Amino acid sequence: MSFLAEIFEGDSSDMRHVGDGEADLILTSPPYYPDSIEETLRLPIGKQIDVEKVAKEVFAFQRSLWPVLTECARALRPGGTLCLISSDIRFGGFLFAVISMLREGAEMAGFRLFSRTHLRMIGYRRRLTPNSGRAFRSDDTSAIEVFSKGFNQSPKLKPTLAADEFKRLSSPFWVVNSAGNSRIHPHQLTSTVVRRLLSLYSSKGDLVVDPFAGSGSTIIEAARMGRRSVGYEIVPERAEKAKAHLKKKLKAVSVT
Repeated sequence: MSFLAEIFEGDSSDMRHVGDGEADLILTSPPYYPDSIEETLRLPIGKQIDVEKVAKEVFAFQRSLWPVLTECARALRPGGTLCLISSDIRFGGFLFAVISMLREGAEMAGFRLFSRTHLRMIGYRRRLTPNSGRAFRSDDTSAIEVFSKGFNQSPKLKPTLAADEFKRLSSPFWVVNSAGNSRIHPHQLTSTVVRRLLSLYSSKGDLVVDPFAGSGSTIIEAARMGRRSVGYEIVPERAEKAKAHLKKKLKAVSVT
């Protein structure tokens, strides 16, 4: 099927609009937790109790996403690339290992990890001070994990970057501005990260798929860079908002 840029409302464990092996790049940031516990996760640290219960809910939710990764394996072409952007969740002073659970799901679907970049968003405010009385911990970061489809189908880079920029992006640690006040989705990806990954792992005319489209950032940036793109969003209200956002942005799209 041919796409310019489109977002479908629906469960991405059934991406029926994408044929077998049709996608060149799957670039996405899966949700970290179910909406039902968002208020609990945002409680002040002194009120963050029932850690075991919350952890079980987060881990059960992450396992529920694994069928989507299996569907990604069907849709991705041999030699294609899967990029997963995720973060561990901190609650009650502990980290819930979301990143490793997503990696486990990807590997069970047949993907093999070949690259990892740590991501730090500017604007993060450190709460721990030397005299806080709490155990020391490092600042939290996100992870960009890049997978091939099996051991015998290693992706090839398709960089459209100048040599100095390519060298800079080879750093295992990126620091970028957050989406800030321009967000239309609570966990919206910054366009800087999306454009970098599109430049490294896709070419003009390639089909880019985002099974967790959210605000549509990946779909919009892919269109701007001359890629075909399709996304899925399961929450009806968010899907409608993303479609409207996409339509607005594509009116003024300038392909680069």
